[in-house]
Amino acid sequence: MNHQPLYHPNKQKLPIIRDKRQFRNALIGVACIIILMIRFPHGYTWLEWGLSISGIKTVFDIGNGQLILTGLPILVGMFIFLRMLYRSLNRMRIILIILAVYAFVNLPAFLVSTYQSNYASGMYALSFNDKKIAICEYDYSESDSAWSGVCRVAVNNYSNKDVNIQLTLYIDSLFREETSLNEVALDQVKVMPGQQTLGIPVTIPVLTTEERNSIPRNAYTQIDYAEAVVTDGVKERQFMGLMGLR
Repeated sequence: MNHQPLYHPNKQKLPIIRDKRQFRNALIGVACIIILMIRFPHGYTWLEWGLSISGIKTVFDIGNGQLILTGLPILVGMFIFLRMLYRSLNRMRIILIILAVYAFVNLPAFLVSTYQSNYASGMYALSFNDKKIAICEYDYSESDSAWSGVCRVAVNNYSNKDVNIQLTLYIDSLFREETSLNEVALDQVKVMPGQQTLGIPVTIPVLTTEERNSIPRNAYTQIDYAEAVVTDGVKERQFMGLMGLR
């Protein structure tokens, strides 16, 4: 009885790429998805910006809440191009799929920070916290009919020069109510090079009698501002949720 060897030292391995055209198209698709996920110069993605100016509605009111489907095109695109990438390969499928997913998650932010570190200047060299632009603490003064306190803004200035900006803070558009603390203007904010947390004193008058009567004596509040507009007096950068695009 003849036995065939289990290992064939001269057997040629299949090439890694099975379909070069499909592989190329998958890489182009992955690159497009990464570009659409970039959040610069504003706080929303290029996809969100494109959908907004095109008038394509992706936010729907449901009862007391909202259904936001902005990320759905990205997820669909990821699935399509990852599937194309998988089918275009003979070997190393899992490794390349993991690398593609890693690129989706990390490359957009890496590209922005690389650009800001090496090329950006002025307000375009500033990076803010993605979740909380500022945390403000207020005490209410009945005699002055005003809130007074300090807003702390975490910011990183990638350039080697001071940057002067005007910063307007907004409560998250999804949870905004009628109050004098909805919008806080911080004028002439100076940001020195490097990473820092700025403590900016603020005073906000309460203009309506109804609101003054609703504020308890010796009131204190802390508000996290997740949205903002930054301007240098000529141009502006918007850090807004989809519902707050201005």
